[in-house]
Formats: sequence, structure tokens, C-alpha cells
Amino acid sequence: MSWSQLPVRSQLRTYAKRFLMAGAATSAGIVAAYRNDLTQLQFDTFSAFGPFLRLLDAESSHNVAIWTAKYGIVPRDRRPDSQSLGVSVWGRDFPNPIGMMTI
Repeated sequence: MSWSQLPVRSQLRTYAKRFLMAGAATSAGIVAAYRNDLTQLQFDTFSAFGPFLRLLDAESSHNVAIWTAKYGIVPRDRRPDSQSLGVSVWGRDFPNPIGMMTI
């Protein structure tokens, strides 16, 4: 039986299997590439959704971002700040310049 004579369901199953195998192989390759820096993998994965958020209007995109932060979906960078980022202002020491905005 040739490929064109196979039932449609059989062809769809074949395509689904190929798609899943390709996805699994791609995922395994990505994890292997980032095996020493999984935090960076989390940030890169999350930033891949940026183009999809740009398809929404600004208010909806903002609501999605707030919702993901509320439920802890947004990755947190727990790596220590570099000492070269330290800032001292009016006698107060900040580990990075972003900390100055929290006063």
C-alpha cells in the first residue's frame, strides 16, 4: 500500500508521532545545551513568549504579565548580584541600581 492510499487517520498518526519525536529531540537538545545554567533556560523560555504578547493590545498584554507574576510563572533570578553593580547613595548601600527605585 502506498503512502497516498493509507487512511487519513493513519497519516495523521504518523505526522503526530514525527512531530512529537522532533519536539522531544529538540527539547532534549535545549536542556543539554543549558545543563549548567538552568536559570538562563527559564529566562530564555519565558522571553520566547514575548512576540505572542505583542499580538495583544497593551492592556491585555499587561494583564497577562500581571497574572503570570501573581501565580509565580515568571522566573525569578536568584543568582547573587555582581559586586560591581553596588551603589551607595546618601549613606545607603544598594546591591544594584534597581534597588534604588524601591525606596
